[in-house]
Amino acid sequence: MKKKKLFLGVFTTALIFTSTLVLQAKTESINIPVKYNNIKINVDGKQISTSNEPFIYNGVTYLPVRDVAAATGKTVNWDENTKTVSLTSQGNAVNNNQNTQPKDNKASVNFGEFSVNIRDDFHITKDYQGRDAICVKYDFTNYGDKSTSLSLETYNKVFQDGIELERTFVSSDAIDRQYYDNNSKSIQKGTTILAGEFYVLRNKTSDVSIEVDDFSFFGEDKMAIKTLKISN
Repeated sequence: MKKKKLFLGVFTTALIFTSTLVLQAKTESINIPVKYNNIKINVDGKQISTSNEPFIYNGVTYLPVRDVAAATGKTVNWDENTKTVSLTSQGNAVNNNQNTQPKDNKASVNFGEFSVNIRDDFHITKDYQGRDAICVKYDFTNYGDKSTSLSLETYNKVFQDGIELERTFVSSDAIDRQYYDNNSKSIQKGTTILAGEFYVLRNKTSDVSIEVDDFSFFGEDKMAIKTLKISN
């Protein structure tokens, strides 16, 4: 289940430990040593979360281009024909013979080697700090030859009042812990698992919207989207 990821480079010298990553160079794959140092990204003084942890290679720090673009108000577009990534100001996105909007704005989306369904049966609980939190649930199905998990294949964002919610977890409820554990539990081909993620609510009245995208930048641009009605 080979994923291609695109990163944006900036210079740094902080080095801690080494792992190995496969990158695409022209039309061939090469193994390179990369280093991690718990790198944080601040945009205009505000720390942003990233779908993949930044890493260092040859003195250059690589950041996920999607997250950096979103934090700086840019729209990212991939042209498969010319193998070109375009970052444009929002409202001025270049078409590149493609629709710049997600092609599949449904609650249930097949991404090829896996599918995700955002379920209706959310529930509100308390997180480990006693704050109101929502449990967003997903049906995750693996169609690929290798075992994988929801957390490895997707990055999910949840919003309330247009603001991204903070991820959290629970510590007391056994069923909620099982939802949370299933999020990172690997499953084999042809298997479906019910997983859940927890987010701190801003309030218990405003709707919550969910976006699920896969980690693969290239290929079809699909996204699972759903709005949950919090208040009756």
